[in-house]
Amino acid sequence: MIPTPPHNVNLNIQLVPIADAATAYPIIDEVIKLIEATGLPYREGAFGTAVEGNYAGLQQLVNTINSHLYDQGVQEWVLNLQWHIKSFAPVSIAAKIADR
Repeated sequence: MIPTPPHNVNLNIQLVPIADAATAYPIIDEVIKLIEATGLPYREGAFGTAVEGNYAGLQQLVNTINSHLYDQGVQEWVLNLQWHIKSFAPVSIAAKIADR
C-alpha cells in the first residue's frame, strides 16, 4: 500500500450528470455547495472545481458527493477526478495561481 502524504494535495473534481442541461446544472450547483461547506480552499473552473486539503479528507469529500447524488435520486453521473500529489511537499491552489 502506498502511504498517503501528511500534507495538502489538490483534487480537481468534474461532475458530469447524465441528464439534460436544465437538470444537470442544478445538480452541479448542489455539489459545489457541498464543497463550499467543507471550508476547504477551492476554485471553480470551466471544467471542474479544484479543492485543496489532506488526502483522506478529500477522499471523504468524494464519498460525500457520491452519497449525496445517490440520496437525491440522481440516476447517472460521471465523476472525473484529477489528483496532484507531491510525496514530500504540499500542493496549494494559491501557489499554482501565483506562478502564472
